[in-house]
Amino acid sequence: MVPDSSSESRSLPIRSLGLVGPLALLVAAYSGIALWGWLLGVVPLLNPLLGPKMMAPTTALMLFIAASYLLYWYYRTGHLNMKLPRLLLGLLLVTVGLSVLVHCLHFQSPDLERLLFPLLVSTTGEGSQCRMSPTTAFCFVVLGFSLLYLHRRLREIHFAQLGLLFLISISLVCIVGYLYGEPRLYSIGVYSQMSFPAAVCFLLLGLALLLAYPTYTVTSIFAGGNLGGYVARRLLPLTLFLAVFGGELCILGQKYSLWSWSLGTAWQVVFEATCSSCLVALVVVSLNKIESGRAEMLRRKEKLAAQRNNFISVLTQDLKNPLIGAEQVLAALISGQAGELAAEQRQVLELVQRSNHELLVMVQNLLSLFQYDRDVSVFEFHQINLEAPVREALSGLQQLSALRKVELVLNSRPDLPPVRGDAVALSHVVSNLVQNAIKFSPEAGAKVTIDLLLRDNRVLVRVNDQGPGLTEDERDKLFRTFAHGQVSPYSSGTGLGLYLCYQIVQSHGGELSCESKLGRGSTFIIALPPVSSSGHS
Repeated sequence: MVPDSSSESRSLPIRSLGLVGPLALLVAAYSGIALWGWLLGVVPLLNPLLGPKMMAPTTALMLFIAASYLLYWYYRTGHLNMKLPRLLLGLLLVTVGLSVLVHCLHFQSPDLERLLFPLLVSTTGEGSQCRMSPTTAFCFVVLGFSLLYLHRRLREIHFAQLGLLFLISISLVCIVGYLYGEPRLYSIGVYSQMSFPAAVCFLLLGLALLLAYPTYTVTSIFAGGNLGGYVARRLLPLTLFLAVFGGELCILGQKYSLWSWSLGTAWQVVFEATCSSCLVALVVVSLNKIESGRAEMLRRKEKLAAQRNNFISVLTQDLKNPLIGAEQVLAALISGQAGELAAEQRQVLELVQRSNHELLVMVQNLLSLFQYDRDVSVFEFHQINLEAPVREALSGLQQLSALRKVELVLNSRPDLPPVRGDAVALSHVVSNLVQNAIKFSPEAGAKVTIDLLLRDNRVLVRVNDQGPGLTEDERDKLFRTFAHGQVSPYSSGTGLGLYLCYQIVQSHGGELSCESKLGRGSTFIIALPPVSSSGHS
């Protein structure tokens, strides 16, 4: 089953990267043994895995160098991209491959293999066991160019991985040629044949270099933790195996006169179609199980989220009631209803009242967040005059403005068109903005101006303060969750207030923005679409 957790999904590219070392080690081991056998003249070490062709000494040397680079890159450098060694290796492989190809085409070029191994390369021509075949040389050229382009810029790594896929395709064709006993698949004309061990080594090297970058382009399709990667990892290897195995059965049947070519081909088609259908059915069953498991997990998460929301809603509601009671008691004490207070006592109670009011605002914001942010259906939209919720919000802030000695000034136009909205929610938005303006205003003589006007076919509510203002970076983060601006001696909170206001205005089809300069105050603007004479927004 596909891992569902994000940590397990992220571990798939890591596991793919972990195959690079073992694959390179296999190539280094076999090519090293073959090269050692050539140098010491030990014939048992030169026996190929299958077929009449041995791995040439030049081929073994180049494969050993490429595999050694991968081993060093994997085990010693911490998966770093060694740019200079990679470029040098790519140039070496391209140079060797091109020199062998040019020499095979009978151009007047030096014999590189005779220069490297003068005692091993015979003079009998290109058909010698010690000669690299043109197919092998071409594979080295492709591998070298892939290494030159194999780095982390997306366009170049795309070309590199296409080259590696081409290299893997050539290797598979040669391997299938050996399995089917068809020399035309692993040789070119009268030239020497590509050995079976060399084809296997190229296949392993191509896979290792593809897996070295598991999160890029081609490899990400198979190494991804999503359902597409799950299906690709299971279908592709088995479909390739079924095709090769079905062809082998067809050829064996013809070889031993069990059936004719047409009947064998028909049996091959039936075999592959049946096995592929069964394989697809198994994958579909697995995907259905995965989907049902994920749906069940999603239901559990939704249930837990609902329980958490209900808990927080009840908790904040229970916290709000005693805070409101405490605020009323503190207001009565400060006003002298329970007896005259000394100046020092009144100052202490005013500080307590401010802290209690801040805590009450935080609880109300948290409760409103779970009302408005979770479900848009809680709004009750009506055609309203925007001045009414604005005056309602200001009336609830008279005590706070008097406490901070901040004057609230409302400028309204009598001919403002109505808007469609929830009066309670819009009053909450205005109250929150004016409350912040009061908190950030300097005491004694400060003024907060609220303007209602019509501009660009939008009904605007502008709340202007004389506070410290905001930087450009603070304005960009202002309406995000848990974001804070400048800190004043009276400012505290969760950072949910402006985020909640932004969500409410967005739900009304409007916009909430801020204009501010550091040291020159801030202006928050609510822009709502008016209701036309036909009754539509």
